[in-house]
Amino acid sequence: MSSKNDVNAHQFGFALEILKLLAEKPRKKAELENLLCDRGFASGDLSQKITRVIGKLRDCGFNIKGVPNRPYELLESVFPVILSAEQRQALAMAAAKTPGLVCLIRTRKDMTETVPFQEITTTPEFSIAQVVEGDLLGTHTQSAKSLLFPTPASAYLPYATEFLGTVDPDGKQRLYAAQNLPTIDPTWDNNIRQQLDTYGCILDQNVPN
Repeated sequence: MSSKNDVNAHQFGFALEILKLLAEKPRKKAELENLLCDRGFASGDLSQKITRVIGKLRDCGFNIKGVPNRPYELLESVFPVILSAEQRQALAMAAAKTPGLVCLIRTRKDMTETVPFQEITTTPEFSIAQVVEGDLLGTHTQSAKSLLFPTPASAYLPYATEFLGTVDPDGKQRLYAAQNLPTIDPTWDNNIRQQLDTYGCILDQNVPN
């Protein structure tokens, strides 16, 4: 017999899977049933479960559009973006003077290993990427036009922004939010500055906030 915790975990996973599927694109209930069945949620009456869970998600603030014989559509999500310390990275992207090239500088927030613990910024990683028909192709980072997500202002985020999805060489996916123009940090070492000069990277000379 399943414990109450197992049941709750299953229900939570079921709701998250519905959100993930609707975040990709609008889907009819029959399509949701097939996809959820493939993901191991085949027990019971899936049609009733989907209807019930979507109702609960709406009660939680998710704006999910759905009318008879039409796909369910996630219009607005109130789900926060939760990132681990390893995922909290910054990617500065700037045009290079050489046509078809862009300069990438990636940094990450980290904590010191000894007391008193302090937040530090890791040493910047510099790389060059090509832009081919709108797709970003680099040794350390790749992306595509389909991974650029403009989002309008909402009650959760009171201003419009853009999200850029990237893929690392090991297949790890990352999500970056557009924040401001890339700037040269005075703490960067001479090696980074020399690479910026070598490729003619076009950055703002002001110090970032």
